[in-house]
Amino acid sequence: MTSVSSGLLSASATLLDVAERIGSSVLKESGKMNSKVVNLVSRVREDVERLGKLVKALGEKAQSLQGSGEGVKLAPYLYAYALKNQVVFVKASPRRFMVSFNSDNREVWVSTSGFKAMISPGSIKMVSKGFSVEFNPYSKDDYVEKYNEIRFLVNELESVVNQKLIQSLNVKLGKISV
Repeated sequence: MTSVSSGLLSASATLLDVAERIGSSVLKESGKMNSKVVNLVSRVREDVERLGKLVKALGEKAQSLQGSGEGVKLAPYLYAYALKNQVVFVKASPRRFMVSFNSDNREVWVSTSGFKAMISPGSIKMVSKGFSVEFNPYSKDDYVEKYNEIRFLVNELESVVNQKLIQSLNVKLGKISV
């Protein structure tokens, strides 16, 4: 069983690795791509990186509050739990969201009431408002073929990360630098 802090730090490492590989595999070929597609790829990389830094800050906060236990209360309505092979970070009220990490397949899930995203080393899947897209983050062809779907759902991901996660955590935990 993993501890809360080590699970969150592992999730952060996974997200930061995905962001790094997007930059090294897709963005290095930016001269051969349409500027709109390059912008979209950059936004995906930045969002995954921002989420990775946020989860890392949460892991460090959990580490400072409680070293290696199964659960930790970070603030009122803000909890992190370590399960068998999974770490779950939950904010219960008033804006509900959940970030979970499965260490077996290195999947990070971000869920709110109307949005779900799964980020893993080989795939990103996002679902919101009846739209769904799954794509390989390291394939420039996927960005071109699924441009409109990815663009719409990246806008949703950005609003979830910026308006729900970061804003709520700054209120609950103080300023988090991301």
